[in-house]
Amino acid sequence: MFSKEEIVKLQQKIDDLSDSLKLISERQNSQYTDIVMQLNKIEDEIHSMNEEMPAGLSSDELYSIARTAVIAAGKASTSYIQRKLGIGYSRAAMLMETLQKRGVIGPENGSKPREILIRDADITPITDDCENDDRYEEAREVVVSAGTASTSYIQRKLGIGYAHAAKLMDMLEENEVIGPADGSKPREIIEKAAS
Repeated sequence: MFSKEEIVKLQQKIDDLSDSLKLISERQNSQYTDIVMQLNKIEDEIHSMNEEMPAGLSSDELYSIARTAVIAAGKASTSYIQRKLGIGYSRAAMLMETLQKRGVIGPENGSKPREILIRDADITPITDDCENDDRYEEAREVVVSAGTASTSYIQRKLGIGYAHAAKLMDMLEENEVIGPADGSKPREIIEKAAS
């Protein structure tokens, strides 16, 4: 059994620990309250900025650039917007949703690029000029002779970056050397190698 002195010492230690726990709890509650107040302030600022934004403007400054790019190209896909604007997938996907909601592009159609629903007389259609890309003929020969075409294949064979290889793939498709994208499968070769 414990002596009276030991019990008093234990009781004092328990009281000290209890006081320490209360102090820690108060500090944490105070910090938590400060954080919640900061989050509420930030949320209020965001709401006020959204309310001040003029009607009809996109919250994403890239919307007008994406809109112009897809109308000029005559095609729209998340990967196309990624390449053209140099942005990540999620931002490009959000732009695609906005373009669809605003009636610029049609709904998804499997792995095919989306249909452009509007035309703008002020936007000149893009025509990839094969003569201005010195690697186009080389890319065409590589895919036709190999019987396969993918962006990564062109990257490896020509030793070029993704953006350039993707542009060459777009040009090859536009000139009917290869077929349209079909998910992750290599593209169909339409132009046959000369025998």
